[in-house]
Amino acid sequence: MVYLEDAGGWRSAIDRQVAESWGGPFIITRGVRHDARLLPGFAAVEDDEFIGYALYRIEKDACELMVLESLLQHRGVGSALIEAVLRAAGEKGCSRVWLITTNDNLHAIRFYQRFGFDLRAVHIGALDLSRKLKPQIPLWGEDELLIAHEFEFEIALPERAKVVPIAICPNAELATGLIRRAFQTVADEFALTPENCPSHPAFTTAEALVKRLSGPNCFCFALVFRNAPVGFAALVPTEEEGAYELTRLAVLPEKRRRGYGEMLLNACVEKTRNLGAARLCIGIIDENESLKRWYLAKGFAETAKKSYSSLPFTVCEMALCLSQGKEDAK
Repeated sequence: MVYLEDAGGWRSAIDRQVAESWGGPFIITRGVRHDARLLPGFAAVEDDEFIGYALYRIEKDACELMVLESLLQHRGVGSALIEAVLRAAGEKGCSRVWLITTNDNLHAIRFYQRFGFDLRAVHIGALDLSRKLKPQIPLWGEDELLIAHEFEFEIALPERAKVVPIAICPNAELATGLIRRAFQTVADEFALTPENCPSHPAFTTAEALVKRLSGPNCFCFALVFRNAPVGFAALVPTEEEGAYELTRLAVLPEKRRRGYGEMLLNACVEKTRNLGAARLCIGIIDENESLKRWYLAKGFAETAKKSYSSLPFTVCEMALCLSQGKEDAK
């Protein structure tokens, strides 16, 4: 299970890794030398083992992601670290997060764009000045490409996005439309149709939503941005005592990669804790590896895999233990 902690408690490990990966403690961006040893950030930890870090700096209303490194690939560590930086920047009143990578780092260029960052500028020949400040910067990088240019990416932070509790009955039509749009991308990816999977959220109806979520112990949440709903999530009690199910967590496709999903999840986790429940459960498509990694990075653990004759996929059941201490989900 991956946890994020303040960089201060892992400063020695971070400083060693920065020195090893970047040839010393200094990071150069836009012709300025920064001492990584003085930067705030986050450490990713699994079983008390250091597995990644992110460092940032804030100037006026902008946050620069100075360095990001994951020591375990394809586990959602990098994404979790970025989300932590986005959240910290938002809490400090920043309107955007930006970063610099070099033209040879094709993996990073793909990764940041998939996360939602936009290419803001290309600074041709910027590494000439960087090497004057830090001669250790190599001439050649990945795929034997000449390291010559800086690529500047940025992502706008949510403006007053907030999670609010809602009643499902008066909002059923609006919630249904949002859920259907959000889950259609999943249906397309896994070839789900009303014929082979009529119960999938992409094909839900307002009547079905009300029937499932209007019970006295059900709780619904909307994520509102600029007075418009862009996300939804709900909690329903399970047959297991002391457990709730997280269901219909949805963010509109054009609003993803902004930390909105995590905002909804955090609201549901807080509500579940306040209800005195011990576990928060969810069922997802087992083949949806990216979503599975996302929940694993949030502290969920796989608990079972089940097949149903009515579903054209295997269900992966996951749970987050909410009792005191970091006990394993049963």
